[in-house]
Amino acid sequence: MKFWQKAFFITLILFLIAFDSLGYILLERSFSLNRENAIQAAQSEHRIIARSVYERINYSSGLYTELNADNLKGIVAPYASYYSGQGGYIALYQNGNIVFNSSAVFSPPSAQGEEARTDEVEDVLYCVIGNDLPQPLENLRLIYMKDASALRDFKSSMTHSFIVISIVISLILSITLLFLLVRLTGPFRVLNAAAVSIAQGDYGNRAPVAGGDEIGQFAHSFNVMADKVQKHVEELSNVSESKERFINNLAHETRTPITAIVGYAELLKIGNISSEEREKAINYIIGQSRRIQNMACKLNELARMSHGSIEKKTVNIGKIFSNVCATCKTQLEEKHIALSQEIGSAAIMGDAELMESLLQNLIENAVKASVDGGKIDVQVYSENNETIIAVTDCGKGMEKREISKITEPFYRADKSRSRADGGAGLGLAICARICETHNARLEIESELGTGTKIKIHFTTP
Repeated sequence: MKFWQKAFFITLILFLIAFDSLGYILLERSFSLNRENAIQAAQSEHRIIARSVYERINYSSGLYTELNADNLKGIVAPYASYYSGQGGYIALYQNGNIVFNSSAVFSPPSAQGEEARTDEVEDVLYCVIGNDLPQPLENLRLIYMKDASALRDFKSSMTHSFIVISIVISLILSITLLFLLVRLTGPFRVLNAAAVSIAQGDYGNRAPVAGGDEIGQFAHSFNVMADKVQKHVEELSNVSESKERFINNLAHETRTPITAIVGYAELLKIGNISSEEREKAINYIIGQSRRIQNMACKLNELARMSHGSIEKKTVNIGKIFSNVCATCKTQLEEKHIALSQEIGSAAIMGDAELMESLLQNLIENAVKASVDGGKIDVQVYSENNETIIAVTDCGKGMEKREISKITEPFYRADKSRSRADGGAGLGLAICARICETHNARLEIESELGTGTKIKIHFTTP
């Protein structure tokens, strides 16, 4: 059973119990008040009759030698005849014995002292009032019975009216309550539908936010949660795709040199080749082996930066640049590339080894992108409370759509060039990781056929 159905039935049942209980109490209280009024009216009539009978007996006492039953009947009979037309009945007792009874329906019981009650005889309700006459006629007891059927009719009518009212109010309440619950729980059904849709993979689905009440706030919180879930799922998907792409690229990058090594090794095994061919095969095997070795070192460097933290110290950029120039000297000379620098005494907070790897990868990447006789500029300057390292080449450059992917491992904007110079597309990936570990920002500006400028923004310590 749904929540709104449970709320509907529970609320309706509680209302009916409370309403009917209150109605029953009011009905009983009303009947009790009317009964008391009827008894009081009957008591008033009894007092009138008793006073009249008492005065008439005293007035007529001189006319009788003895006050017997016949005399008493003659005195009481006119009153009984008068009140019988009004639904009243009179009975008179003398010394506990009945001497007169105007009703053949029942014989009223005798009692001592004053009595006032209701009694039901043959499905007729009566008010029964009894009392002794004043002295010296205390041996006479007058009973007056008044038809009180109107009380029962009143109660029956009130009960019937209450039942009708209860049914009408219950129907109105049921319709109103059903409408309100369906309307109030509508947003929850919408939220549930959105949750089911998201659970089925539609992560872009959102619940409409209406109003600023608790439901509206809940819908807003739900959408915020859905945004975070979608973002997290997209991140996981991107990571999964990145890992798959990394594995595929790694397999692709190692397949070519391994195939070449195996092929030339088998050629050497045959032995029926010239010394020139043997030397060529050995050189090719050594070159491809170094390519795999270099790739392994790069991957190891990436893995090392992905785990653990670094200890930052003051690093002199000029000293780091001198070491990098010595390392890259052979590559620069082979392509006759001029390397200019504007560094000065700039320093940043970081890891010296990682900073040297950063500069070396940037310059090596610039060398690979440059044509023979090209030029590479390295600048270090301060701007907007940041220390910026900029490496600019005049090489082939790349298209704008390539820039967002160039820092992915094994991605190469120019596949043919990378294979020709032994690169595997890991240099800028390493640079991006180094920037992340230093909380630095990597910015790449490039234009196809013009060149590339890479800037690293370090926050000034």
